[in-house]
Order: sequence, then structure tokens, then C-alpha cells
Amino acid sequence: MIIREKMRGVHPRLEYTKEMVAGLKEKIAASDEYKAELLKMKERADELLGEELMQYEPYMNMAAACGQFGTMTGAFTSLYLLGETKYTAKMKEAALHYASYDMWCNKGILDKRFPWHSELNTTMLLHSMACVYDTMYDAFTEDERGIIRDAIMEKGVMPLFNDWMNPGTRVHALDSMGHNWWAVCIGNPMLGLCAVYDEVDGSIELLQNAIKALREFCEYQGEAILAKPANFDENGNFYEGALYFNYGIGELAHCLHTYKNCFEDEGESDIPVLKKVPDAFMALAYPISGSDLKYLFADFGDSNPWIGGHSPMAKCLLTMGLDDENFKRFFNRAYGKPSLWDMLHSELYEYDGKRPTLPKSMVSKDICTIRTSDEDDATMLAVRCGHSWNHAHADAGSFQLFHGGDQIFCDSGSCAYGNRNYGGYYTQSRAHSIMLINGEGMPGWNVSRGSRLPGHIEQFVEDGKLCYFIADATGPYSNQCYRNQRSFVRLDDELYVIIDDVTCYNESEYSFLLHYRADMTEDGDRMIFKTERNRAVVTTTVDRGFTRTAEEFDGHKWVSLNVNGKDRRCAMMNAIVLGDEEAQVSPIEGMRWYGFEIKFKGNKYRIYYNHEADGQRVHDNSLNELDGWMTDAYVLCDVNDGEKMIMVLGSILRKDGKSCYDEWKKQTKIL
Repeated sequence: MIIREKMRGVHPRLEYTKEMVAGLKEKIAASDEYKAELLKMKERADELLGEELMQYEPYMNMAAACGQFGTMTGAFTSLYLLGETKYTAKMKEAALHYASYDMWCNKGILDKRFPWHSELNTTMLLHSMACVYDTMYDAFTEDERGIIRDAIMEKGVMPLFNDWMNPGTRVHALDSMGHNWWAVCIGNPMLGLCAVYDEVDGSIELLQNAIKALREFCEYQGEAILAKPANFDENGNFYEGALYFNYGIGELAHCLHTYKNCFEDEGESDIPVLKKVPDAFMALAYPISGSDLKYLFADFGDSNPWIGGHSPMAKCLLTMGLDDENFKRFFNRAYGKPSLWDMLHSELYEYDGKRPTLPKSMVSKDICTIRTSDEDDATMLAVRCGHSWNHAHADAGSFQLFHGGDQIFCDSGSCAYGNRNYGGYYTQSRAHSIMLINGEGMPGWNVSRGSRLPGHIEQFVEDGKLCYFIADATGPYSNQCYRNQRSFVRLDDELYVIIDDVTCYNESEYSFLLHYRADMTEDGDRMIFKTERNRAVVTTTVDRGFTRTAEEFDGHKWVSLNVNGKDRRCAMMNAIVLGDEEAQVSPIEGMRWYGFEIKFKGNKYRIYYNHEADGQRVHDNSLNELDGWMTDAYVLCDVNDGEKMIMVLGSILRKDGKSCYDEWKKQTKIL
């Protein structure tokens, strides 16, 4: 890779060019609507003129300073580009004020054994300062430019590069801080460097190394010995959940966009996994009606379902030149009507007007999402079963179920990281819909250290409405379990079955946790969940019986289904019926098998769990007779007396002397 010694263009060049701004001015002159919006921008900026700037203190709240400077930068530089000089003096005052700070980071990080000199606050102050320097370059004297340029390099660019990238000073590695921080803390100094590039010696080598470090971040495949997962799975999904997917990869795309603005890009910013990101992100999105917020999101880990879909990742990927018309549709639906300032990138809002197509299903080793359609308020199931590390919680095997515009069965989400409940509750297994063993989930203390043995999604099959897969959480639970498998079965758009199959080393107690956003009432072996517009009925069967406990913590509600007695093994089945139509759900059982018969919408489903296939037998095959079906399958689902079958890990299926399936190797099939 060769970085040109001369940059393309003059200031402004990071985000916008003079030509882009000139085009926007023409649109404002021709539009009363844009003129009115410009007036509102001025009114908001006027409110900031009298704001007192935060004074530097050694242990101050640096995030508050970032917020103040960022707000002023966004308001004042935009108006300056449009020719409004009223706010120039205040912006110059703020820039020189923050340039005078002793450092752009919380001082506490210097107290580490091997001190850090930079963190996320550094990137935010650097980004704002670089934008001021670039957009208002002509407004500063040469001496003032020197002060700001020195601050950009000495308090932003070099502390970040020295901590994260440069040989001889680096303290971080991809295996330690190589999650969303890596993209942000290397991408933003690259942006800052582009602002002053032609005025600073040694810029070429720094920029080359930054591009290489970002590429390696995207290609990082994890390290099993250190329990560090790959950053992206095979589908392009970022393991830290929707919120940090949006933030970290958005910042990465933003910085690559800046690089492409400043240089004639010859493929340096072409990172293959970024082409997979749109589908992976949209697989987490659940479209809803009746709200300004067009999507909810599967919110595993430190996330929430209301993150929004437009900013920053979708916008930044499209701005940097990602050619994906479907993702542009998604962005426009999520973002809504563009603002005046958005028109600097008017190409983002020029699309075919069609509704975005969302992946019907997406499955990897770490996560699986399936949906009945990509229309508003359909049904979507999301399951996570990968590593736990940093923002990924102790939640292997957990699930969320969306229906009718609601997230009915949910994840407890997260809270402020300084809140004592963050580590005491939110990252722990009991904050998620999983199985507790002796009151414990996977060891919560190791969220910050990683789970040495990750969970896996396995045996995925789909045919029309029928779908089956296993979330194998044995690895994360291996301190207690020989086996911890959770089967998910979709029989109809509004009918799901979950089968838990656990074998422990010692006799244990078992509790199935179900987190929800609804009102819950009990009805025998059923629970009825109601929201303002939706209803779900959950029916439970377990061979030893169970009791039920409703629990609540910090505003989050869940129910614990507690299996009676102790045993080394537990097999539990839960049927979930969505909507107002009633289903007849009846437990069935026979010789070393049990299950459900479900009559719903004129169809009959019989679901069998084969105890002979519980992993205890080695030389004998797991043959069993399940209601007349002779099979060695682990799970069998019979639709309408053999009209269709889901056969899970089976090699034989016979009935009434007829062989329906016969292969030497066990496989999972829809027949």
C-alpha cells in the first residue's frame, strides 16, 4: 500500500468539500422548508453562545467536557460552513480552551501499573477538535492553528497511536482491547491525522499502520487459549451485540470514509467483511408499525431493543461508498425524513423507494435469528449461544421472541456501567432466559475474562414454516454439565417449542428462567402473557413436575420454573403459542420418551424427545419406539400423522413395516 505524499483538496476535506457546501446553499435558497430549518439551527446555536466552558480539573468528568465541546462543534461549524460568522468567536474560544487542557482523558487511567494515556473520551475530543480545525481553518490565525494542531497531535493522535498501535510504546493488543475500542481508538486518530496531515512530519507511516491495524481488527479470528472470540462471525455479525455493532463498526466506517475523502483510495479501505455487515445487522432488526422508531433490535449483551437503525453504522457505510441498495432502503426507513444538513450527502436519500428485504433466517455458530416475514409486526426468534467476553454476557442459550410489534420475551439488557447492579445482575445468567443449575448459570465472574469453551448453534434446518436448531450451551456450563442442549422448534408462525436437555455431573436442581415484557397470569401448567396488543401462552411439561416463582429486580420481570427434586438429568419442554387463537396442548409420554401433542389451526403436531438419545449410551444405538415410529432420532416432530416430519440426529425412521428413512449416519432432516 502506498499513501500519497500529497492529499487531495484543501480544507474542508474530512467530512465535506467546498463544492458540497455550495450545492447545499443552493438548495436552501430554493426551499422555504430548508430556510425554516436553517432558522431553527441558528436558534439552537444562539442558546449555546452564553454557555460557560468547563474548566479543566485533574479528576474532572471528561465525558461532560466531550459532550459540551461536541455539541458546540456540531452547531457552530455547520453554520460557519454556510457563511454564518456570528458563532465564529465562540467556536474559536471553545477550541482554544479545550486545546489548553492538560490531557484529553480521565486522569485515573494513568494510575495503572502500565499507564494508559488515552481512552474513548480522547477520541471524542480529538474528533471534535479535528472537525473545528478542518471546517474553520481560515478563521484561525497561524499561531492559533499551531496551538490547535499541537493539541490534536500531542493530546489526541499520538497518545492514542502510542497506546494502541506504535512499536515501543504500545500497551494494548487485539487479544485484550481488540473489540469496539480498537476500531474507535485507532480510527479516530487516523481522522485527526488527516486534518493536519500535510503539516506534520511522519504522517505517511502513521497512516499506513493505522489502515493495517483496522484491517487486522476486521480479520481477527480470536484466540482460544486466551478465550477471546473472533470479532466477526462467518456472516459478518459483530459479537458484541447490536449497540456496539452500530457504534464500533460505525466509527470504523466513518474514519474510512474520511480517509477516502482525503486520498485517492487504491483499495486500502476495501475490507471484505464490511460487505457482509449489512445483512448481519439487518438480521437483528425487527420492523414495527405505529411508532416513529421503525425497528426494534435483538439486544443481547450490553444493548437495548431501541438502539435505532440509522446511526452511525448504516449511514457511515453507505457514505464511504458501500454499494448496497437494500441497505440504503433500510437506512432510509429507519432514519426517516432527512434534515437540512443531511443534504450534504443527498445521494444517501436517492433510492428506489422499495421496502428493504430482511434476511429470513441467519445462522452462525454464535447466533441465530429466524422470522416469519420481513413485514411489520411479524414474528422473530433470536437466540445467542457464543462466547461471553466484555459486552457479551453470561447468556449462552438465551432467546428473545418478538411478535405483533412487541418484544414479549426479552433480555434484561444493561445499565450504566458504574451501577453496582451491572456486574451483580445484568451480566449474569439470571438476567437472561436460560436454565439455572443449583441456582447458578454459567460462571458470571468470567464475563470479563471470556468463556474458554463457547456455545454453538447446531443442526439448523428450515422448510417453509418448519424450522429446528439446537443451542448447545454445554461449553460455558461445563463446570456443572456434561450436556446442556436447548432445542428450538418452529411449527407455525405462531407456535414454538423449546426443549431443554441437561445432564449434570452431580444430582442438581433445575430452574428455567423466562424474562418478559408483559403482564403474566398463571393457569395450571400454563402461563398467559399479555401486552396492550398481544398475547402469548406458555405451557410447560417436565417428567418430575415443577413449581413456579414470579421474580422481579430493578424493574425487570421473569418467571422461574423450578423442577421438583434433584437428579443428574433434566428434560423440560415449553410450548409457546402467540396470538389470540387457542391451541390444545397436551403432554404425552411413553417408554423412555415424552413430549407434547398440539392441535392448532387445524393441524396436529406430536413432538417427541427420545430419552434413549440423551448421550448416555455409547455402543447401543438410541433406537426407541415413539408412538409407533421406530427411530434412533434425538427429537422427532410429526406433523399431521406423517405428512411432514422433523427428524433430529436420526439414521432410521420406520412405521408399520415401512422404512421412511435409512442412512448409516445420523442427520437432521425435514422429511
